[in-house]
Amino acid sequence: MPVRKPFAVAAATAGLLAIAAPAAHASDPPASATTTTSQASPTLTFTPPNIGALAVVIGPTIIGGKVIDPGLRVVLTPPSIPTMSVTLPKFPWTRPR
Repeated sequence: MPVRKPFAVAAATAGLLAIAAPAAHASDPPASATTTTSQASPTLTFTPPNIGALAVVIGPTIIGGKVIDPGLRVVLTPPSIPTMSVTLPKFPWTRPR
């Protein structure tokens, strides 16, 4: 029986602390109410990955020991895609009428 008493006291103390901690900050104003008016509009930026040259090799076509098509090799220069940026409007958004 003496072992149960310290555990009961510890459980009761932990329960009181769990209730008291949120109640201590209940009167604080919400953080989102003060920060939404002074924030700048966010900008989203996408930088595409770099890609090397693209190559396709098609071997020769041989039918009955005779070369019908000698084959083909095509190499394309690397594509260049520009970086894209979008600036979002400030929050809260309003609907046009």
